[in-house]
Amino acid sequence: MDLQAIFIYCLCSDILQSLNYKDDEQVQMNSAEIMTFVILSALFYQCNYKKTRLVVESLRFFPKILSYTARE
Repeated sequence: MDLQAIFIYCLCSDILQSLNYKDDEQVQMNSAEIMTFVILSALFYQCNYKKTRLVVESLRFFPKILSYTARE
């Protein structure tokens, strides 16, 4: 999964660069990281954000991961 995550991140980053997309300076996770996280969640964890977050945190893929908040 490591190589797949790197490939997905590079692809997302390149797409955003080709679109001249700029993140706000205050973001904790940039857009390429968020896109990568969502794609990994869909591919490997049936879109289960909590499970994906636990695995990605333990593997230290991203320096900062957004917290989980459930809205009711």
